[in-house]
Order: sequence, then C-alpha cells, then structure tokens
Amino acid sequence: MFEYNPQNECKIEILVLGSFDLRMGTFSLLDNRRSQKILELLKYFITMRNKRLLPEIIMENLWSDVVYQKPRSALRTQIFRLRKFLEEITLPLQSESSDCLNITFGGGYYTCILGPNCSLDADQFEGLMQKGNALKENDPLLAIETYLKGISLYKGEYLAENPYDEWALAPRNHYHRLYLQSLFRLLELLRHHRRYEEIVKIFEEAVLIEPLEENLHYYYLEALLEQEDIRQALSHYSYITSRMYQELGIKPSPSMREIYRKIRDKSEEKEITDLVFIEKKLDYPVESREGVLFCDADYFRLVYDLEKRRSNRREVTVFIGLVTLFQVTADSGSSGNLRAMEKLKKVLGLCLRKGDVACQWNEAQVIVILTGIEEVNLDLIRKRVEDGFKREKGSSTSDLLIKFQPIKEKLFI
Repeated sequence: MFEYNPQNECKIEILVLGSFDLRMGTFSLLDNRRSQKILELLKYFITMRNKRLLPEIIMENLWSDVVYQKPRSALRTQIFRLRKFLEEITLPLQSESSDCLNITFGGGYYTCILGPNCSLDADQFEGLMQKGNALKENDPLLAIETYLKGISLYKGEYLAENPYDEWALAPRNHYHRLYLQSLFRLLELLRHHRRYEEIVKIFEEAVLIEPLEENLHYYYLEALLEQEDIRQALSHYSYITSRMYQELGIKPSPSMREIYRKIRDKSEEKEITDLVFIEKKLDYPVESREGVLFCDADYFRLVYDLEKRRSNRREVTVFIGLVTLFQVTADSGSSGNLRAMEKLKKVLGLCLRKGDVACQWNEAQVIVILTGIEEVNLDLIRKRVEDGFKREKGSSTSDLLIKFQPIKEKLFI
C-alpha cells in the first residue's frame, strides 16, 4: 500500500533503507557472484558520500581484522574492481559511470559523489519528510500524502544486513528517528481528520518494522475503538501488553491503560473482557518473562500473517508446527483431557523460546510458530518437547506427534 514509485525509471536506484540493492526499474543490478568486499566498499562510499576519506580510515573501518602487507595497494585494487563494476551496470544508461556514482582521488583523499543518473532512497525519504513537516500546518492534506510517500520508502533499518558496522550506526539512528517522528506526525494528522481506516492500514505495515513501539499500538487501539471493533481492540490490548512485558519487562503506560479503560467502558459485552483477562492470567504469568507466548486462535492468525510477510521480505525461514496428543480421547474424560493439555502447555512453555508463539487449536492439538531457527535444529526441539512431556507425565513414551513445515506464501490456517 501507499507505494512511492519514482517517475524516471532510466535512473539507477540505490536502496539502503532495509536490504541493500541497486535497481533499474524493477530489475536488480546486483550479482550474487559479486565480491563481498566490493559490495561493502560500495555501501561504505554511499554512506560517506560527499566526504573526503583517507585510505587508512577506509581500511580501518572496513577491514581492520585483516592484515595487509600493502594496505594502500589492496585498497586501490578493490576500488579499481568497484569502478569496473559500476561501468558494467551503467552500460544500459549509455552514459559514463561517473554520471551515476563517481569515486575520485585527489590530495590523498577519496571522495564519492552521486551523479544525475542515480537516486538514493534515503535522500528521497529525508526530502519527503522535510516537505511533509513544512506542509503540516498550512496544508495538512498535502502533508498526509507527502508523509505517505515518504514512509513507503522506509523498508527497514539503514543497511539492515550490516547491523554491527560502526560506520553505519549514525545514519541508521538518524533515519530510524526520522521515520518514527514522521510516522507519528502522519498518524496524528489522520487522527485529526478521523481517517481511522487508514490508520489501521498504516499500522499493519509499520508493525512489521516496529513490532514493540507502544505509541504505534496506541494509535491502532484508538482507531479500533472509533470503528467500534471492540473485540479486536480487547484482544490486541491483551496480546501486546503481555508481549511487551514478556520480552521487554515493560508494563502498560498510563496512556495505554487509559485507552483500555475507554475500550472497556464502550464494550457492551462484559463477558469478552473477563475471558480475555482470564486467558491472560493463564498464559502470561507476571512473574515470568521467559517461554513461549500463548495467544488465542484469532490473534495467532494475525501473528502468523505478520511472520509470513516478514519472512518473505527478509528471506528468513519461519516454521509452523503442530503438536498432537495421541491419548486424548472421549474415553479419558474431559478432566483427563484438560490435565494432559495443561501439562503439554507447561512443557512447551519451558522448551520453546520467548520469541515463539503458540495457540491451543483444539482439545488435542497445539500449533506453534518458530522464528529465527535453522531447519537442522527442528529435531532437537522435537526431542526436547517429547522428553519433557515424558517426564511431566511420568511415562516412558511421549504419546505426541510433532510436525514442522516452513511457512509459505500459499499456506493458510
């Protein structure tokens, strides 16, 4: 939604907000076989554009852990290869590579200058945010459209694949701060004009980038309240306040408690409130921040959808698992079924991580979402759960069937 597409597709687009890429229209110009050192050097020059850089500083920032007998010569070799790469990708433009990205050397310094035939998403993003700030007082409707274009460019943190490089830290913090500032100014304008449906849509995109930003959830809850979607508002408040306490140790702020009071007062279904918070007490003990996050079926679907979209963008595999109790039958009685399921949930709470999500699907099955895990480790998780359940029920067999599969675009629950 709200995608900003540059008018001139004859330019090379440099993307640094999120995953790094060079694009011409919809075509990526990066070659997977390209030397990693060349790409790191390119990212560094783009980050330090228009600055005079000493060769020693470049080597220290990029390859301080490598000992070169002739560091200046090694740097010249890498820059020569980078220039050849730039010449190759600018051939379709029928112009000099310097018209896209020009790396010069003079007076002992290297300098990188962006030419007229390339655009940088970070510069476009910052320009649109500044324009939106200038318009928000006198022309709020145009400011809204400008902010929307700007935030659509922000796909994630600056050079997200370089989280530990100190030279990228300052621009990463700068653009992240600018994104949050502009996002909340946009939400405030939409709130003022009572455009709550758009607030919900923006939340669905922004929460992929900022999943635990409390103010973002506040605007979402307020929009749900104004749309009289009380059930979803109560469910979401329960989920996000529990998750923030579990992962960050943060209790709801006064503003979040106030929006909950408004939601509760507006609700005509007292039973919904009671059930939500009974479930909260069962699944999220306040004395513990560890373990899997349990939620209801409706919210599991939302978390599933968010994780699927996030994994598609970041190319990280996310797994969904199904844990089935074999011995839960009509003959065992409802109390026996309940005890077996509670034991299973206890074991899952101990064996899975606090970043994982689980939901009791029915009286005999629990579904889970596992993130940030390699496929080779799934058997270890399966064995850990089976062994834990054996100990919990004092048996030599687990009576569990555990299956995992990667979440895919066409997989629905």
